[in-house]
Amino acid sequence: EKAHLWSGGKYQVEELLPLLSKADFSIALIHHPGNWFVAKEDPNVQRLLETTFEFVLHGHEHQEWVKTDARTGHTTIWAGPCYDRSDRKNGFNVVQLNRKTGNGRVWLREYKEAGRGWVACNIKTLAPRGIWALDRLRWLRKLRLAPALATRKNQPLLGNGSAVKKAPTAPKA
Repeated sequence: EKAHLWSGGKYQVEELLPLLSKADFSIALIHHPGNWFVAKEDPNVQRLLETTFEFVLHGHEHQEWVKTDARTGHTTIWAGPCYDRSDRKNGFNVVQLNRKTGNGRVWLREYKEAGRGWVACNIKTLAPRGIWALDRLRWLRKLRLAPALATRKNQPLLGNGSAVKKAPTAPKA
């Protein structure tokens, strides 16, 4: 399969560019990483993804790994495998970004059959306790705070940006 796949990556990204021009930041979610494509597309597709998107999230290689370019802040996150049963290795990631500091964290998690639960996926020196630090994401600090968020800082938001209103409480008797 490796080096035999065509993604049409250049075409796909060029079709998205007019839509991305209005976005504050962009994330590419792909299955195969850029180095799996035919020679004509590799390494061109990977380079195009890295220069167009701030984040590239991919799977297929079943490795838990994170790479951030110190100069640009571009981040690629590899996902662990996720199967339909627990007798094989399974994993997932959770990402948190802090716009104010320009930093973030990636929680790497894996399923352990012995404990029948999700635990930290530790990577020596890089992700102690299963947490991979994301530093110097300069593009993140430059993001504008959306008007809906600026006026409702401390209220939980729905997916459409509107504030969640608390139900009135009954008066105490």
